[in-house]
Amino acid sequence: MKSMDLLIQPIHYGLDDRIGAHVFLCMLAYSVEWHLRSDLAPILFDDHDRAAAERVSIVAPRSPAARTKDQTKHTADGFAAHSVRTLLAALGTHCKNRVRMARGSTAAPARDFFVLTKPTDGQQWILNRRGATLSP
Repeated sequence: MKSMDLLIQPIHYGLDDRIGAHVFLCMLAYSVEWHLRSDLAPILFDDHDRAAAERVSIVAPRSPAARTKDQTKHTADGFAAHSVRTLLAALGTHCKNRVRMARGSTAAPARDFFVLTKPTDGQQWILNRRGATLSP
């Protein structure tokens, strides 16, 4: 997986279609990251209140909300603020477990069922924001 600082560097593949495929995947990763950052900006350290910042240049001060997130490491809702990397790591802890019930006798087949872990408050906030539901 590409790092969050997606950079396209010289590629030394032998075939043009491989280079095109690599560039396509890099652009797809850029698109996914951009949508992730724009949709989940309130929970990220990113400046989500750009209108309040009144930035005329990129080096101008950030908004008060972004500075508060930087200082407290939490959002206004009380959730932990994240970078994209730590957000993906936190989301990665939500999983679906397969449970296999042992046979009671040799004639009875083993039974499998799935159990989802309970999402944390932060994970549930993200799921609600995206309009996603989880089912086993």
